[in-house]
Amino acid sequence: MTIQPGAGEFEVVLEQVSKLFGPTVAVDEISLSIRRGEFFSLLGPSGCGKSTTLRMISGFERPTAGQIKIGGQVVNDIPPHRRGTNMVFQQLALFPHLNVQDNIAFGLRIKRVARSEIRKRVAGMLELVGLAGYEKRWIAQLSGGQQQRVAIARALVNEPAVLLLDEPLGALDLKLRHQMQRELKAIQNRVGTTFIYVTHDQGEALAMSDRMAVMNLGRIEQVGSGPDLYLRPLTTFVASFIGETNLLAGRAEGQDGELVTVAVGEDRLLIRSRQPVAVGQEVTVSVRPERLKLSSAEGGGTANGAWRSRLTEVSFLGNTIRYEVETPGGQKLHVDRLAGSEATLQPGQEVLLNWDPDAAVLVGGRIEDAAVAEDLE
Repeated sequence: MTIQPGAGEFEVVLEQVSKLFGPTVAVDEISLSIRRGEFFSLLGPSGCGKSTTLRMISGFERPTAGQIKIGGQVVNDIPPHRRGTNMVFQQLALFPHLNVQDNIAFGLRIKRVARSEIRKRVAGMLELVGLAGYEKRWIAQLSGGQQQRVAIARALVNEPAVLLLDEPLGALDLKLRHQMQRELKAIQNRVGTTFIYVTHDQGEALAMSDRMAVMNLGRIEQVGSGPDLYLRPLTTFVASFIGETNLLAGRAEGQDGELVTVAVGEDRLLIRSRQPVAVGQEVTVSVRPERLKLSSAEGGGTANGAWRSRLTEVSFLGNTIRYEVETPGGQKLHVDRLAGSEATLQPGQEVLLNWDPDAAVLVGGRIEDAAVAEDLE
């Protein structure tokens, strides 16, 4: 019996799942619920456990502990071909001796599906992935993006409850990868199948995912949508791995409603926090470079205790200009501005640095954890 889509909200559920390879803990007691019809990504650096998690969902690895449910049924002891899942790998493993049509139909023939049904379903898949008319082409005659679409069609033609994708775009060049991201998301929207996608590329995950889980050292650091993870990271690792950020170590001096006063050296900041913060508590502040405000010091002070700082470096990055600013307390922060949006400030110039209380968030973990995240990217 093959697992069929369940009736509940969640298609895939992991409960306290761990995987050990000898003394090495690859996945450490993770729990996760993936909704039916969702495009969900497992995101993290190499060695964080994301591919191992995907292989446990597929059945190619068995969890050391915990339970995996697909369609509401525990599948720990069910072999891969009966789980209602299909996988697309980075190495596509297409058959070079078969044409496009026969590659897509291969799984259906193994299952002894009727020929008329095979023709109908293969034709539908070719239309879906934009390869109608390519039926008789050999794999070697296709571009990398076209081969990718054949692999996706071959997996989807079996009508799996869950499609698993293990960094399938990693071998493509940047322009083609961006194109395939859009096409892959469009295909998922049309078929409504649950996609679970593994990647180390933050931009890729942000572009396609409804939600994602950021993994680190075998654990899940945070689960949420792209805006949740980018704007409201819970840890220094997530703040640094999803995009770029400035991190400041400080101490809470008081809280008035949602506004927390944080001392960073000799400087005082106002940060909005919906969680209570104890006076004297050590905290870490995360603020994105594009959320910082920078202006010439000639204009005078602004709200939120603007720092009269010194501009130390200006870098042109194409569509943005990055400024490095040193505060009176010795903090070095990066500020991003769209190129051409304002007069370029010059190194050595005195500037005012400021941001709104809503622009910064308090995150857990040490700033050292963020350095690890940057090294692993």
